[in-house]
Amino acid sequence: MIVGVRGADGAETHAQVSFHRQVRPILQANCQGCHQPAKAKGGYVLTDFEKLLSPGESGTPPVVSGRAAESFLLKQITPEDGKAEMPKGQPPLHELEIELVKRWIAEGAKDDTPPNTGLAYDTSTKGRVLTPPPPS
Repeated sequence: MIVGVRGADGAETHAQVSFHRQVRPILQANCQGCHQPAKAKGGYVLTDFEKLLSPGESGTPPVVSGRAAESFLLKQITPEDGKAEMPKGQPPLHELEIELVKRWIAEGAKDDTPPNTGLAYDTSTKGRVLTPPPPS
């Protein structure tokens, strides 16, 4: 969803794209089946923000902060003649989904994931919060 807001001059502006609320769900639904630690196709993992920014086997930076046109991820999901490289064997992402990813990269590709995301509760610890292990 692209959120439009009117500025003081009456012109429509767009709220900054949220990685956590807007981009991450697109990647989860369309990419993480093949690009996760247990099955890192192309040596690329999308389940961890730092790994999302790290090149896979191609060696090409997937996300170049502030420069969407140079970002391999965007090139892979953008269709040409109705077909996109990714997601492999699936229909291309919707144009609005591609636009959100493009805007997120152009806006600096920031991670706005709340710090408590990924916390787990374990009943064996009487309700204490267990934090996830640090990324490897």
